[in-house]
Amino acid sequence: LGTDKTIEVFYIQNAPILASQPISVKEKKDKRILYMGNIDFGYGIEQFIECIKELDAGYTLTLKGIKNDTYFNWLNQEYSSLINSGKLVFDFEYIAQSKVIEFVSQFYIGITGYDLTLAKQSFNYFSSPAGKLFNYYAAGIPIIGIDIIGLKSVTDFNAGVLIDEVIPEKIKDAIRTIVNKYQM
Repeated sequence: LGTDKTIEVFYIQNAPILASQPISVKEKKDKRILYMGNIDFGYGIEQFIECIKELDAGYTLTLKGIKNDTYFNWLNQEYSSLINSGKLVFDFEYIAQSKVIEFVSQFYIGITGYDLTLAKQSFNYFSSPAGKLFNYYAAGIPIIGIDIIGLKSVTDFNAGVLIDEVIPEKIKDAIRTIVNKYQM
């Protein structure tokens, strides 16, 4: 580096210790979007699914995490055609922490879903970054999240897009923004 350059540094609390390897962000041919977290009512999942339903065939949404059985059954009934088409995928297999970055790096975009009711009621919940956020950072994939204090680093470091409302149109706008600036 030249003497006139500065490097922004962001220290991540409780981050996993990773082997020192440069992250290579490659343009991905398929547009697989990953949601990691609680698969439950209130996390905005249906809005992301509705968005994927409207996007072209290259986009898919993988939901990975712990599921509420009642909600999972409802999603299966409500979105059976998307599941059958392969645009909506459920993945409940365990991944060791040592393999998470490799798994996440296969995806085009990562989603940080929050319980929207809790986010509005609890400052701790509202202000704490999600653990999945650090996995997305380490894997070098862009992020879509809701505009809360805990996710401010997403915009501070140009790591994705935060939306102020979890509705399909704002999600699609966020995806378009990421597609247009993917290499950044």
